Amino acid sequence: WKLTHLSVLKEVIAHLSLHVESHNTNFRNTSTDSLTPSYAPSHVIRSVIIDTLIDMVVHPSAKVRAAVVSLFNGMIPISKSDDVAKKIFPSLITLCNAPDKNVKYGCASAFASIVIHSPSDAILDKLTGAFGKLLTEDVHAMKLEVIHNFTTMIPHLSDKLKFRDQYVLPRLVVIAKKNNANQNLEQRRDTAHSLFEAFRTLSGATVSADISETQILPALKCLLVDAAQIDPSFK
Repeated sequence: WKLTHLSVLKEVIAHLSLHVESHNTNFRNTSTDSLTPSYAPSHVIRSVIIDTLIDMVVHPSAKVRAAVVSLFNGMIPISKSDDVAKKIFPSLITLCNAPDKNVKYGCASAFASIVIHSPSDAILDKLTGAFGKLLTEDVHAMKLEVIHNFTTMIPHLSDKLKFRDQYVLPRLVVIAKKNNANQNLEQRRDTAHSLFEAFRTLSGATVSADISETQILPALKCLLVDAAQIDPSFK
C-alpha cells in the first residue's frame, strides 16, 4: 500500500512541477500545495507524504525540488515536532545546498515556518547556521528574502527571546550597518524599507532596555542615515 502511494505521489508531484507551463508559477505552486491538506488527514498519510518528499530531495530537476520545498513548507504546521526535526529539517538542509535560487528562497520560507510552528531549542540552534549560510551568499534578493522571513518570525518569538535577541536582531543590525555602505541606491532603498518593516514588528513586544540600546537603536540610526541619503520621505 505504502509503496504504491509513494510511487503515485512522486508521479503527481513531478508531473505538476515539470509539465505546467513554466511561466505559470503561481498555478504550479498552488497545484502542488493543494496536495498537502487533501492528502494529509492522518499521521499515517502525512508520513507517506513526508517519505515521498524525502525520496525526491535529490531529483535532478530544479522545478521538482522547488515543489518539494513548497510541499515540505505546507507539511510543517501539521507535522509532529519529531518529524520536523528528524525528517523535514535535514531534507531542507540538503535542498538548501542546491545551486538553484528558487529552491533556496523556498528553503528560507520553510525555515521560518519551522521557527513559527516547531521551535524547539535544539532546532533553533541549527537554524542559526541554516539562515547564516543563506546570508553568506551576499545576494541581494536572498538577503531581502531572509529579512522578509525574519519579519514573519519576530511576532512569534515572544517565548523564544533568546533566539530573537541573540540571533535574529543582531543579524538585522549587521545588515543595516552594511547597507549604509551599499553603493547601489536601489538595493540600498529596498533593504532599508525591508529592515524598517522588520523592526516595526517589535512594536508592543517585550524588549529589554539592553536590547533596545545594543540592537534596536543602532539599527534605527543606520536606517536614518539611509533615509537622509536615498529617501528623505522614508525618514
